Amino acid sequence: MFEILNTKFKAYTDFVFEDQKRWKTIIILSIIARIVLFFTDGHNSDFDFFENWADRIVNFGFTHIYSIQVDRFECDYPPLYLYVVAVLGHLFHFLQWDMHTHLFDTFLKCFNLFVELFFLNKFYQISKQKVFLILMLMSPVTLLNAYGWGQIDIIYSILIFSSLYYLIAKKTVRSAFFLGLALSLKSQTLLFLPLFGLLLIIAEVNWKVKVKSFLWFAFIFLIPNIPFILWAPNPMDSINPHLTAAGRYNFISVNAFNLYWALWADFQLKIKLLFPANQTLIFGIISRKLLAYGLFSMIYTWLLWLISKHQKPADIIRIFAFFCFSYFMFLPEMHERYLFPFFIFSAYLCSFNLKEFKFLLIISILHSINLLWGWGEQKYIKTPIPFELSRVVAFITFTVWCAYAIDFYRFFYPSKAQK
Repeated sequence: MFEILNTKFKAYTDFVFEDQKRWKTIIILSIIARIVLFFTDGHNSDFDFFENWADRIVNFGFTHIYSIQVDRFECDYPPLYLYVVAVLGHLFHFLQWDMHTHLFDTFLKCFNLFVELFFLNKFYQISKQKVFLILMLMSPVTLLNAYGWGQIDIIYSILIFSSLYYLIAKKTVRSAFFLGLALSLKSQTLLFLPLFGLLLIIAEVNWKVKVKSFLWFAFIFLIPNIPFILWAPNPMDSINPHLTAAGRYNFISVNAFNLYWALWADFQLKIKLLFPANQTLIFGIISRKLLAYGLFSMIYTWLLWLISKHQKPADIIRIFAFFCFSYFMFLPEMHERYLFPFFIFSAYLCSFNLKEFKFLLIISILHSINLLWGWGEQKYIKTPIPFELSRVVAFITFTVWCAYAIDFYRFFYPSKAQK
């Protein structure tokens, strides 16, 4: 069945690329789909945070965003996206428009659209990868996350992907530029730093270029932080979100349909707006959190070793795709959206090997269900049966991870897989 999926996808892409009109139609329809989702209300809780941050910036000053506490709307984002929120907040204030409206949220979604289309256009000019382009344009995960929810994972994933693309191409200074922006945008970038660091160390460029790249990365990261370092009440205000990223939530899973949700999600906790706890002991021996870090550390160590041995671009992209799927499946405190970078790496991997498509399609469907759940569970999930169905989807997602891991292992160890 999987081979039929791959064959049909190849036939479909060939059909689209044969005719310029079909190709343009796909692009136009994908943009219309994004714009239609502008009219949804987004994830109300998250947009409440963005709106209140904008309000706080206008009323108390940009550098006080972290220190002024208003209700429960603490600022836990690194500073880069706050510049966007600040500009939009001051614009609405100048025009005397209410910031706590759907119009404000729509403007933020427009920023996602601008960045995504700019990236896809520029990257297509560089790479001519039509398969990658069509998969990105038609991604249901992108539609739901970036334009339904209005989240910035699309921007963050583009920055991470661009950094890796240039690092593989031995353009380490450009890679450092995008990685610095990514770390300034999302603390999740910390997960990727050891992988990037190892790739930089073994890159076939001289050490002067490597040192220059590292310094450039540090400089780009610091630029958005400088106003806070100089003028915020605490010079560490904008750095603290990175330092407190791990351990911020005492939950093993936060609406993420991974292994832990399948095992320990509890309807009674959900009714109380809580999630499965980190510190609960398993068989009275080890906490869930320690078990999670132990499992993930073993996978992480293995992936670092693979990177040190495999330098082909497709191999590195494959490792990064598996890494994203694995940290989503095994790290504690996972939110549903944290899987998002997987899809850009997997889509690009399809440009090298269409056998990846079956996994990209299945995981996209499963994760879309997860995103729809996270988007509406507080409003609509009021009884145990649909809640228990979410655990079934989480178990299926874990089963798919197992299949993906087996395929991944066979790719890097073909001789052992044949035994």
